[in-house]
Amino acid sequence: MLGTVLPLTALAQPPPGVPTPEPRSGNGVSRAPTTEPPWRLEGGIIVGTPRGDLDRENTSIGFGLDAGRTIAGNVGLFAGYRYIKISSERASADDGLHAAGRYVMRHYDLMFGARYSWPVLANLKLFGEAHLDFATLTIGHPEFASGTEDPSSLGGSGFGVRAGVLATVRHTFGIGGSLSYSWASIKIGDANLGGPAVGFGNPTFADNWMTFEAFAYVAF
Repeated sequence: MLGTVLPLTALAQPPPGVPTPEPRSGNGVSRAPTTEPPWRLEGGIIVGTPRGDLDRENTSIGFGLDAGRTIAGNVGLFAGYRYIKISSERASADDGLHAAGRYVMRHYDLMFGARYSWPVLANLKLFGEAHLDFATLTIGHPEFASGTEDPSSLGGSGFGVRAGVLATVRHTFGIGGSLSYSWASIKIGDANLGGPAVGFGNPTFADNWMTFEAFAYVAF
């Protein structure tokens, strides 16, 4: 009997050099990979809506960049940068030093955080992030663009959360979309805001943003 079982077992093994079939779930759909690639680079376009004390400003456009490293399974760390040119309807007054006109406002974020992903299909994942947010807001008059004077620069810190979806298009390249919300407390201090651009009487104000991002990524 033993002599009969061993040959049958050998016949059941795939020939050398033949790849093992991709594991499938009970309904025949390919299972998602169980771990993330070691590295990820991501860049995209941001549509941001100001909240907090900037909620009177318009929805604005910017861009974001991310670099991430997987540390265990589907858990990773990342660093990110975000820039938004704020579309403002508030005007400056002619104070004898600056000509009247629209203010130029720019928002910058430097982020450090962690990500967890949930594989759904072989080419589709959901993810969630939490991060520390170091925000900078610059406020100036359009004439600053000519280099005649530097705009006021205000900084602060806070935190943010983000959730989205990743879709692999080909091999290690993919696209995605996400929705995020960030909170940062900007310190005004003795900065000269040059007029009513911000107009808050408090030493700090809330620089909060809700953003949608469409991006592409490379994993390797």
